[in-house]
Amino acid sequence: MRWVTGDVTHVRAILGAALGIASTPEASIAIPGLRLEVADSRTRPGTRVADHLEVATADPTGEGGPADTATAGVAPLFALGWATVDLDRASAAWPGLRWGQVPRDALVGAHGLLGEPAPVGEVVPAWRPGSRLLLLEPDTEGRIAAALARHGEGPAALYVALPAAAIAGARRRLAALGVRPVRGAGPFGPEMAPAGPPASGPTLILLRLPRPVTAGGPAEGGRGTIPP
Repeated sequence: MRWVTGDVTHVRAILGAALGIASTPEASIAIPGLRLEVADSRTRPGTRVADHLEVATADPTGEGGPADTATAGVAPLFALGWATVDLDRASAAWPGLRWGQVPRDALVGAHGLLGEPAPVGEVVPAWRPGSRLLLLEPDTEGRIAAALARHGEGPAALYVALPAAAIAGARRRLAALGVRPVRGAGPFGPEMAPAGPPASGPTLILLRLPRPVTAGGPAEGGRGTIPP
């Protein structure tokens, strides 16, 4: 996955503070299930593009190698959030996934469908079958609506699971950077995300899960909580 931005240094600092990991200008950020490159939009010819996520060439192993990872990731990717204007049409384009309703995401202003990993051997377009895909259709003027208006359909959010202590640490590290975290209720329980412009840009969503969540609703035993 590639996070394209006009301010690479700032975005890397925010991601590092939120995830509790370090990165260097030469390295990708390693999250189990995802290799995240922060790319400079100013290196592209013509006008600088707005901040957005884009799917890079898939890594068949789903993991970064030692040469291109900044750290052994400690924050597992739980789901990729994909903005769409039509959940039914979008889900039909991913026949290898099992789809189920989940609670709406108040933080980004959208309701969604959760696609569970495809069986081994099935091919899922543009995204590895080993990861959950959360389709997000806006139901208010929020971040997903802004992302769709600016970029059209495509990847817009990263849902990352952290221990409660790590989330508390993330809040302190973000505050030290002058970044205010915002909270909201989401499909996997309470969420926290670094706030700030642009609203149409990618959203990194932190969550804590005591037990797995499957398509169709939360796991038995309740959802995790974001500590105050």
